[in-house]
Amino acid sequence: PSNINNQNAPDNLNIPKFIDLIEKNLNSGSDNLSRDSVNSITIQTIHASKGLEYPVVILFNCGQQFTYLTEHQDLNFDLEFGIGMQYYDLDARKRQESPTRYAIKLKNKIKAFKEELRLLYVATTRAKNKLIITGCCSEEKLKSNTLSKDNFINLILSAYYAKINTSLLADTYNFSNCSIQIINELPECEISISNVEKSLAADNIIDNN
Repeated sequence: PSNINNQNAPDNLNIPKFIDLIEKNLNSGSDNLSRDSVNSITIQTIHASKGLEYPVVILFNCGQQFTYLTEHQDLNFDLEFGIGMQYYDLDARKRQESPTRYAIKLKNKIKAFKEELRLLYVATTRAKNKLIITGCCSEEKLKSNTLSKDNFINLILSAYYAKINTSLLADTYNFSNCSIQIINELPECEISISNVEKSLAADNIIDNN
């Protein structure tokens, strides 16, 4: 993980400069900022966050599609089904899926999907006070309730679909346990450290004094 605090970051920071700051911190090879530094930011994978808690957690890029590596293997093996492979259809002059290989792929995909659900649970239970989840989805599929369950943001939006007014997507929906904000066009973003601190202090998450 990488840690950045407001002592080595300017007050106003756009996204490219923020990424540059992270890369410089990683390339410096120094680890002079501890994980428990006051008002610091820790960037890490979901796996690395297991067992840890933070006042605020931002789970970003949740529209990224799940990757099932076993789908693309030419030869699959399973203790229950045995060996699965493609066969060459001489009449059609192309490779075809064997029933065994298809069954193994389906079994592995279900297993991998359950692992993604476990990762989502881990990610959404790391925050003590505030959890922010960001991601992109298809406006057309959201309106028609045909979001495929192939990424975190689609899973979350599908669960709340019945309570979302799809005719007015640019809106904020407040629920008992969360709020969902749907934005059609993402405005130019500039990170202001002081504004972030004020926002967190207003929610009694950090002491701004």
